[in-house]
Amino acid sequence: MKKSVSLLLALIMALSLVPSAYAFEDISDYSEKAAAESLASLGIVDNVDRYNPNDLLTRAQFCKIAVLAAGFEEESLYRGYTIYPDVAAGSWYAPYVNAAVRKYSIIKGDEKGYFNPDSNITYGEAATIMLRMLGYTTADVGMMWPADYVNKAQNIGLDSGMKRVNADERLTRGQAAILLCNMLLSETKEGAVYASTAHSTGSAHSILLSTSQTNPKLSSNQVSVYFDGSSKTYASSGRIAPSLCGVMGMPVFEGRTQSRIKGFIADIGSADVEKVTGVTSTELTFRGGSITVPRDTLTMAGGTIGEYITCWFDIKEGEDISLYYGEGGQLEFISTRSRAIISQSETFVFGEDSSSLPSGAKYIKNGAEISRNDVKAYDVVSYSPSADTYYVSSDRVTLLYQSGSPVYTNPSRVTAGGIEFSVSEDAGKYFSQTGIKLGSRMTVLLDYNGNLAAVMPTGKVTAKAVGIVSSVSDEKCTVNLLCGLTISGKPDLGGTSTVPMGNGRRVNSIYKNDGQLVEVAQNTDGELKLTALSMSAVRGELDLDKMTIGSAKVSPSVSVYECAKRGSSLHKISLGEIPAAKVASSKILHTETDSNGAVTMMVLEDVTSERYIYGMIQLKREKNDVEGLDGTITQTEYTYNVRTKDSTYTYSTALASDMNPTAGYVPAAISSDLVGDSAKPYNFTTPAFALTKAATVGRNDYDAYRGFKVKSGYIPVSDDVVVYCSTSKTFIPTLGEARANFTEFSLYLDRPASEGGTVRVITVK
Repeated sequence: MKKSVSLLLALIMALSLVPSAYAFEDISDYSEKAAAESLASLGIVDNVDRYNPNDLLTRAQFCKIAVLAAGFEEESLYRGYTIYPDVAAGSWYAPYVNAAVRKYSIIKGDEKGYFNPDSNITYGEAATIMLRMLGYTTADVGMMWPADYVNKAQNIGLDSGMKRVNADERLTRGQAAILLCNMLLSETKEGAVYASTAHSTGSAHSILLSTSQTNPKLSSNQVSVYFDGSSKTYASSGRIAPSLCGVMGMPVFEGRTQSRIKGFIADIGSADVEKVTGVTSTELTFRGGSITVPRDTLTMAGGTIGEYITCWFDIKEGEDISLYYGEGGQLEFISTRSRAIISQSETFVFGEDSSSLPSGAKYIKNGAEISRNDVKAYDVVSYSPSADTYYVSSDRVTLLYQSGSPVYTNPSRVTAGGIEFSVSEDAGKYFSQTGIKLGSRMTVLLDYNGNLAAVMPTGKVTAKAVGIVSSVSDEKCTVNLLCGLTISGKPDLGGTSTVPMGNGRRVNSIYKNDGQLVEVAQNTDGELKLTALSMSAVRGELDLDKMTIGSAKVSPSVSVYECAKRGSSLHKISLGEIPAAKVASSKILHTETDSNGAVTMMVLEDVTSERYIYGMIQLKREKNDVEGLDGTITQTEYTYNVRTKDSTYTYSTALASDMNPTAGYVPAAISSDLVGDSAKPYNFTTPAFALTKAATVGRNDYDAYRGFKVKSGYIPVSDDVVVYCSTSKTFIPTLGEARANFTEFSLYLDRPASEGGTVRVITVK
C-alpha cells in the first residue's frame, strides 16, 4: 500500500463505537465477527441481530452460501427438478444444491446416489468446495482426500484466522464465515482474486473509514472508503456494520459502474491481532514482544486517521489492535479494535460444576472487572486462554420447553419461548441431570456471548423474562429481552380488556404495552402473557464521569433507553448521546441491576430532546359528542396542528398534555411517537409542550462553531433548527438565508440553557 496520507492528515473521522446497530451481537471472536459481517453486507447470510456462530451447518446450508458467494442469481432456473432422491424439487435448498452440482461443479453426492442435505458439513468437505471454486482439481491438489485438500487450503491461507480443526470435524457457522471470507479474497488458480471474478470490486487494500452510524457528517446509507492516500464517499445499498470500520479489505459494488457500494469484505488473513501493553511514538509493546513502528505508518486510532506519529497517543494500553503487513513483511496499517476477543475454551456453572475459580485471576462481568468473591451461584463462567480472563454472566430467563431434537433429554437443538437454541455437548447434560421435561418451564442460563450454557428447573432457579415490546397485535407480539434474546409468539389475551382511545374508539389493552418495558410469561399453549413492569430506580443522580447512580456502579456495557415522557415508547440510546455529565434523579425512571448490584439497564426521561418534533404548533381544545359503547358521551378533544419546514401534521386525542390551548401557532414540541414517520398507531400519553424564549439576538451574535452569543455565553444550535418568519408566516429554508434577510432572531430552546438546552426554533422579523 502506498503511504501517501497528505489528504488524510486533516481528516478527523467520528468513529464512535456503536455497540449494537448493524452488528451481530452474539459474536465475540474478532475473525468470526469480521467475516460474518462481511458476508451479511453482501447478502450471503441474513442481516439479523444474532448469527449463532457455534451452530453447525448442513451440506445444504453450505451450498447456499457458497453459490451466493459465487454471485448466483438464477434461482428460478435451478428450481423445480430433482438431481438426488433426497433433494426434493420443492425444498428451499433445491436450487442452491442443483446450482452447486450443475452450474459450479463444486460438490457431489455419495456413492449410493444420495446428497444427504441435512448432514452436517465437515471441514474437509467445505475446504474441498472452496478449492474447487478457486479452480483447483484433484490433479492440482492430490489424490488423498480429504488430507491433500486440507493441506492445500492451509498452504494458500484459507484457514487464516480459524482455530485449527480436523478434516472430519463438523464446521460451525463462525468457522464457515472465516473460510468463505478468506476464499473471496484468495487468488484463483489462474491468479485473479476470486471476488473480482464473481462481483464488481474495488482494491483489496481499501479501508472502510466510516458509515452513517459512526460519522454524523454522512447521510443515511453512506460510507466512506480510503484508498491510495485519499477517501471517497459512496452510497451504500446494503447493510455494512459499523464494526467493520477501520478494517482493511475489498469493497464490493452494485453493478459495473462502481457508484454504489453493496458490501465490504474484511481481509482477515493479513491482520495480526495484539493487545497493547505499552506505546511510544516509535514502538508498540505486546505480551510477546515489541515492534518498531515507522512514523509514516497509516494508523486509525481515537477517531483520527493519519500517520502513526500524529496519533500514536490515541492508542491505549490494554487495547486490542489489528496490524496489517504487506507481502514483503512491512507494517502497512494499524487499526484499534472496539472489543476484546472472548474465545472460550471452558464454560461452567458456578456452584453446580466441579470447576473452581483461582484466586488472583481476572474476572469480567457486564464489561467491568469484578473480584472472585463477586461470582454468584448459578453464574455462567467462561475462561478465555487468549485473554487469560474469566468472563462471568448472570443472564438467565425462564421459558417454556417447547421442542427438542433429536432426544428430549439430551438435545442438540431446543426451542423455548419461540427461540431456537443450539445446545453444546456440555450444555446438553443438564437436561437429563435436572429431569426437565418437554412442555415444562425451565430457566435458561446464558454465557457471556448469549449462548445457552445450561438449564435449571424453575424450582431451583427462576428468572423474569423482561424486555421491550417492539411490536404487538392481537395475533403476534415481539419482545426484545434485556438479556439479548428476542421472543415472539401469539399473545395471551385472557384477562385483557378494552381501553378508550378518543373519538369513541376502544382498543384491546394489550396495545398499551407497545414500546414499553414488560415481563413476559408463557402459558402451556406457548402464548405470551405481557405484564407491564412497574418502574423503579436506584436512588441518586447519574454521574457519567464516575459512572454511578447514587452509590450504585453503572456497568460499562449498560443498556440505556429514553422516552419522551413516562408511559411513552422507549428508544435505545448510547451513553455518549447524553449531553450533560449529570442527570437528575427525577429523570431516571427505571434501573435494572445484576447480581452484584451494578446497573445494567436504565430508562431516562427526555435527556437528549431527540424524541420530539419541533416546529410551530397550534392546540385546539373542544368538547364533542361521540358515540361510545355505552351510547353518546361528551368528550374533551385536543387537536394539535403541527407545522415544520418540511411537513404538516394533525393529531387528535382525548388526553391532555403540558401544552395549553393557543389562539395561533407558537414554537412548540410534540413527541415523534405521535406524528411523523415513526408515529405509532396507539398512544396513551401525549407529550407536547410550548418552548420558552431564551433571548432575542442579532445576526452578528451567531458563531457557526459555538452558536448564538447571549449574556451567559453561547447557546448551541440544532443542525435541523426550524426558522420561522412570524410576519409572513412562512418557514425560511436555512439559517444562512435568514441571516441574509433579517436582523432580529428570537431563540426558543428545548430546555433551559443551564441544563444544556439547544436552540430548536428561531423566529425572525
